[in-house]
Amino acid sequence: MKWFLVVLMLLASGCAASAAGLATPQVTPPPTASPVPLGRNAIFILDPRNGNVVTQILVVDPDERRVTQTYRTRYTPEIAFSLDGSRLYVADSYQSRVIRGEPHDVISVYDARTGDLLRDDVEIPKRLLYKGFPNPQPFTFLSRDGRRVFVGKYGDPDIHALRMTVLDAETFKTLAEYPRPECNLLPLRDGRVLCAGQSQLRTIDPLTGTASQVSASAPGLVAAVVASTRDWVYAVGTDATGATLVSVVDLSSSPPHLVAERVSLDSPPDSRAGFNHVALSRDESRLYVGFVDQAGSGLAGEIWAFDARTWARVGVFESADAAFHVAVSADGKQLYTVNPFENTLTIFDTTTFRVVTVMRDLGETPAQIVIPPAR
Repeated sequence: MKWFLVVLMLLASGCAASAAGLATPQVTPPPTASPVPLGRNAIFILDPRNGNVVTQILVVDPDERRVTQTYRTRYTPEIAFSLDGSRLYVADSYQSRVIRGEPHDVISVYDARTGDLLRDDVEIPKRLLYKGFPNPQPFTFLSRDGRRVFVGKYGDPDIHALRMTVLDAETFKTLAEYPRPECNLLPLRDGRVLCAGQSQLRTIDPLTGTASQVSASAPGLVAAVVASTRDWVYAVGTDATGATLVSVVDLSSSPPHLVAERVSLDSPPDSRAGFNHVALSRDESRLYVGFVDQAGSGLAGEIWAFDARTWARVGVFESADAAFHVAVSADGKQLYTVNPFENTLTIFDTTTFRVVTVMRDLGETPAQIVIPPAR
C-alpha cells in the first residue's frame, strides 16, 4: 500500500511540473548595497588621524548632518577634483611593510559619486608630505580645467631643492618638471599658477615654471584666495601695526589690474587674521576672514564676514569650538569650520550667522574641508 501512495505522489508532482511547463526554479539574487546618496551639498573632509599611516576622507551631507561615505586612505592624504566634480584624485603614501620597507608615493582616481576605484596607485615618487595636518594649499593639485596634475616633490639628491612635476591627468605621463617655488600655489582659470608667498604675488607658466611678478606687492601676506569664476585674487595680510588689509588683483588683464589696494578691514581687538583662515563665496559677494588671538593657538575664535564690494563687516560667526579650517558651500548658504582637537564640524547659516549644528565625534582629527566643484 505504501508503495502505491509513493507512486501517486510522484505522478502528481510530475503532472504539476508539466502544467508549469517544466519551469526551472528561479534563484533569488543576493541583495546588493545601493550607494548612499551623497547629498546636494556634500563636502569632503580630510582626517589624517593625527599622522597615522591609515587615514580617511569623510564625505558629509551637511543637510542630513551625517557621514554618507568614507574613503580609507594612507599616510598624509591630499585630494583634488576634476573640473565637473565627477572624479576624485587622492594622493597618499605608504611603506611596503606598513611601518618600514620601501616607500611608495601614489595617486589614485575614484568616481566621486559612487566611490568606485577607477585608477589605482599610480607612482608619483618623492611627493611632498605635510607634517601632522594638511597644508591649506595642497602640494598635489589639479589645473582648473582638470587636464594636468601638479605634484610637489622633494629634490634628488638634495631633498631641499624642491621640484614641481606636471602630469597629464588621464595618462599620468610627465609633461614638465622644474624647481618648485617656496610659496602657496593656486591654479588659475587661464592655466597659469598663482604663487602667493614671501609678501608677493607671482604667476607661473605651468609648463616652463617661468615666474612673472604681479605689480601689486602683498606685505604681511597671510592668505590668498582665487575667485571661482574668474582670475581675480583676494590677498589678505597684516601691516606692522597689526591692521588687517585686503588687496584685489585682476590677473586676467595684461598687465594685472589692481582692483582694490590695501583696504583696511575691521578686526576684533588683540587679534589678527589667521594664516590661511580665509574663504570667498562663489559669487564673490563675501569674504570670510578668521581671526586668531595674538598669543593663542592659531585657531580662529571668530570669523568675520565682509561685503566684498564695500568692505563693511556684515556679520560675525562664533562657535564654542575654534576653527582650524574654514570653507563656504558652493551655493554660499553655509559656512563650515573643523576643529581636529575637538573632532567637530560646525555648520553655520550665512544669512543669520548662527550655528545650524555641530557634528561631534567626527573621525579622529578632521582637519581640512574640500568643497567639490559646483555641478
